[in-house]
Amino acid sequence: NLIRIGEVRRGARFKPGEYVELRGADMKYRIEMITRVVKLAPKDWDWNDPENEGKTPEWEFFYDADDIRMIDNDELRSPKEGLMHIFGCRPWIWQQWACLKLEQTIRFQDGLLGLIRIGIVYDVTSSLAFL
Repeated sequence: NLIRIGEVRRGARFKPGEYVELRGADMKYRIEMITRVVKLAPKDWDWNDPENEGKTPEWEFFYDADDIRMIDNDELRSPKEGLMHIFGCRPWIWQQWACLKLEQTIRFQDGLLGLIRIGIVYDVTSSLAFL
């Protein structure tokens, strides 16, 4: 149970002892173990503001893994090996199928590539997800 997938919880995505993938300076992902979770209030949170009395801030979580400190939540992901162990190759096969369907939907023509709206991509892929 060292890999957190799909579990919605308020707070930190990962706990100490869990394994994550972290992109290194060589732009390749490697497996690292979370050693510490740091919970900080947002920089604009004022503890002395009377309006904030009794409220809790939206905490920001940072992680330590190996010798790297204060890793942002967006820089970590669940290990691909763990995802494949749980789900098999289905997500990757679906992703390839969805890309083929998207290519069929979007017309590619010289000079028109800049006209493709990102919204079209989201609409097509989200409609494919619920087939």
